[in-house]
Amino acid sequence: MPAEPPPITVETNGIAYPAADGAIRLPASTGEIFVTIGDMLNGQRIRYQLDGIDRHWNERADNMRIAVIFYDHAGNHLDEQSFYSSGVSSGWRGTVDNSTFSHRSETLTVPAHTASLGLFMSSAGPPSAMGVFVVANLTISK
Repeated sequence: MPAEPPPITVETNGIAYPAADGAIRLPASTGEIFVTIGDMLNGQRIRYQLDGIDRHWNERADNMRIAVIFYDHAGNHLDEQSFYSSGVSSGWRGTVDNSTFSHRSETLTVPAHTASLGLFMSSAGPPSAMGVFVVANLTISK
């Protein structure tokens, strides 16, 4: 049995507009719009498409990233470069064992006076960021 769709709240100019028959009607010349879809902390994947505006479905981007941090001889932070990943990879089949990996190549500019670097992986986005972030065969070369 499919799950119930999450509740949607739309607010503009301090006024909340309820959904009626699956539609939310806003007055003409509405400015900034705040949309809350369900409980954004419960790990649901949510896609949306605004009729007349969006040509494709949108998905909330909860990013995961790999950051490269550059340090000088004294251990001082010189620079940081991050590489982000979000959404579902085209080769994802539900488990690591059943999935294929996409090759990704990135280029870094190493700052002058760099003596060492550090790498970290993070999904330190909102609690709704969920999933598997796999790195295989990481190579750093000059």
